[in-house]
Amino acid sequence: MKATLTERFRSLRSNLGAFARENRALTTILLAGVLIHCVGITWGMPRSDGWDNDGVAPRDFLPGLAATFTPGHYYTYPPLHLAILGVLTLPFTLVALLGAPAFDQASLVATFIRVPTMTAFAVTARIVAIAMSVGIVFSISRIARRIVTPEKREATGILAALVATMHVPFTYYSYTSNLDVPYLFWGLLSLDRFIEAFDAPAGKKLGLAFIFAIFAVATKDQAYALFLYSYPIALAVKVWLTPKESRLREIWTIAKWGALAVAILLLVDGALTNPTGFRARLAFLSGPASQDFATYPKTAAGIAQLLKDLFLDFAPRALPRIAIIPFLLGLGVAGAAVARRRFVAILPLLVIVSFTLAFNCVARRVEDRFIMPQTLLASVYIAVGFDAFNRALFSKTRALGAVSLAATLAFFVFAIYPVLNIVVLTLRDPRYRAEAFLEENVKPNETIEVHGLSVYLPRFPKQAHVVRVGPASRRNPLPDVEEKVDALLNIDRRHPEWIVVVECYAWRFLRHDVEAILSVSTRQLPSAQAREFSADDQRLFFQRLYAGELDYSPAFAAVWPEGGFWKRIDTHSALGCPTRVFRRHPSE
Repeated sequence: MKATLTERFRSLRSNLGAFARENRALTTILLAGVLIHCVGITWGMPRSDGWDNDGVAPRDFLPGLAATFTPGHYYTYPPLHLAILGVLTLPFTLVALLGAPAFDQASLVATFIRVPTMTAFAVTARIVAIAMSVGIVFSISRIARRIVTPEKREATGILAALVATMHVPFTYYSYTSNLDVPYLFWGLLSLDRFIEAFDAPAGKKLGLAFIFAIFAVATKDQAYALFLYSYPIALAVKVWLTPKESRLREIWTIAKWGALAVAILLLVDGALTNPTGFRARLAFLSGPASQDFATYPKTAAGIAQLLKDLFLDFAPRALPRIAIIPFLLGLGVAGAAVARRRFVAILPLLVIVSFTLAFNCVARRVEDRFIMPQTLLASVYIAVGFDAFNRALFSKTRALGAVSLAATLAFFVFAIYPVLNIVVLTLRDPRYRAEAFLEENVKPNETIEVHGLSVYLPRFPKQAHVVRVGPASRRNPLPDVEEKVDALLNIDRRHPEWIVVVECYAWRFLRHDVEAILSVSTRQLPSAQAREFSADDQRLFFQRLYAGELDYSPAFAAVWPEGGFWKRIDTHSALGCPTRVFRRHPSE
């Protein structure tokens, strides 16, 4: 057994070495991506909760797994990635269990939320995300290579990998525990195998494409939208292109693999072991989890505005605006290939359209992470466009060829700036400066009052007495933080010495755009945000605090500087969070 494992390890090392030697440019790009994404791995750490908003680590994946398979219960997300993280962090879980004073729920929670365990969970999840981000770039390179003719494959694959590495939201999500990178990892693996299998008889490769697609859906439900329209249309074309004498066998093989994939999904997703919980989760996802956050009305005008916004922001939100030109050129090249019966050239486009129709137009949202499938897959066509542009000019004269190469190089030099901007934002998060101020100025046993979810908050000095105040709602407990249910406007009765406000949370009570949104018919204020804004206690508290109408004045502002070389990019209400510290007026 040992010899077999040793041989396998040597074989893997040999294969990786051979790949690196034969694909030096792609290997360099993948390593550069790893370096860029690794910078943020300790962002906000060590800590008992992460700053990656809506992430599943460090707090949620063990409770999420338990809820998924507990009859009648459910968790927001499917269990596949939770299970992967559960296995990888099992040693830390066992250490925490052995150190617990008792095994009742309160003792276990108090043990697990301590900084060492939570930090280990969070960093493990981020390492997995970084590894999967490399897999995404590699898959995009392979997809680009597969849809072009052999003589163009190497250049197109390298360009596609480079464009994907320059993707701004992808850079952020590659070092967080959000599920966007994991589900796209499986989704793009599926598309890669699907394209490979398209021009061959249906078999194991198509089966792998189906199974990877199921893994994507079992990681995050919205992955269904990648395949809902794209795969059925492509499979119908595949059957149509199959010789008549082989069509029935082709249909049977597709149906067989499809049935196996669905069975795997029902088993992994808990539908077979916890049907009531599974139904409740689907109801939650199709109801409050999506519709409460829709930013466009369910009207023709609303959907038209959504599509307009998506197209206008398609490139700028992820890449330099000029990327739309090679993208459209690449689509033209793909269209010409389809005219020559190379249908695989538009398979990535079918996935782009499928996700837009099946998710964006249904959930009625176009935030960065909800157009990341489209903008990442756009890398394929941008690469095709750049390659066609360079080849066309090189075929004219060397001088024009040099101009085309210079233009391509200028694009990537320009594209690297916002990516590095994301890196700088993680290294210089304003909350770090707020933490340093509090450590230096808060005296022993002085009270700091904070509000909102743990994911937004900075770390606090050990000598302080920290109290989190708010309405009765579910909040992740923080070690050494007192939880208090009270109206925020009762601040005079509590009279803390300090108040810390993180605007990544408080913005919803300070917003000034509500009337503008309500005055148009093509956009809407999400009902969840409308409820929060209409909460008089919290809204009036923050507005009066900022207006100087309470017995507190600004003591310190950790905000991203305006007009500097590096800009604040507000990704998922998590990066560059302005943090303000208020201090009670001295007693006269």
